[in-house]
Amino acid sequence: MLRSGAAVILALATLGSCFVAGSRVWPRQPAHAALFAAAIMASFGAHAAGHYVAARRSGVAADLPYFVPAFTLTGVNGAYVKLRWPIDVAVFARIFAAGPIAGFSVSTLLYLVGLPISTVVAATTNQIEFGDSLLTAGAQHLIFPGLPPDRGVMLHPVALAGYFGFHFNLWQLLPVGRFDGGRVTYAAFGSRTATVVSWATIAVLVVLGRISTVWPSIAAFGALTMIRLARQHPSSHTASPLNRPTAYLLAVLIGVFAVTFVPVPVRSIR
Repeated sequence: MLRSGAAVILALATLGSCFVAGSRVWPRQPAHAALFAAAIMASFGAHAAGHYVAARRSGVAADLPYFVPAFTLTGVNGAYVKLRWPIDVAVFARIFAAGPIAGFSVSTLLYLVGLPISTVVAATTNQIEFGDSLLTAGAQHLIFPGLPPDRGVMLHPVALAGYFGFHFNLWQLLPVGRFDGGRVTYAAFGSRTATVVSWATIAVLVVLGRISTVWPSIAAFGALTMIRLARQHPSSHTASPLNRPTAYLLAVLIGVFAVTFVPVPVRSIR
């Protein structure tokens, strides 16, 4: 009961911080800020709900999602689902793939709903420009064909929430440590391979720091998730032939990663 109460309090606090974040983007437009707050809570919440539902359906005890409020551009630092360990490795992939798949689905819906009601504006200096993935670039090309170089799309609050949801899912899909991608890699290929892939991915993220400062920060966070990881990823789990359901999940996650990857997530126009 106490855990459920804490989850509700954190959700309300995060809704408030998301509203504050929206108010900074759309000052004197409380309706836009409220739409942004509700949409981004739906996007991040869907990711957490995917884990929660999959865990409960697999017989793994799980708390309701704990949202993490933050006074950042999004207003939220994610949502955490506390699971009861140890967890049978047979259900690892199912639980940790469910979050990104659910989050991606809801984020896509939000983005595609909000994009057609977004506004085309003149590109000016001193602006922040968000990078495009294959999905967002393709959707913008369909909705706003022939957009000249001196024009850009100012995303509607609902579309912006979906866009941020894509990024939250993207870094969770990285095959590193306690990230969802790292969990699925461990389930599919065993402890030794998962460890090698984790550190190799961290190294690649550091190199990507040459094109965007976002990646080294994610690399540092990913490295932190490697600390004492053996408690949850026992080295006794070794590689075994992939079963069909896990192979399908891997294919879906790789596809989601491919269409949402953004080399330069954000940059300033000077």
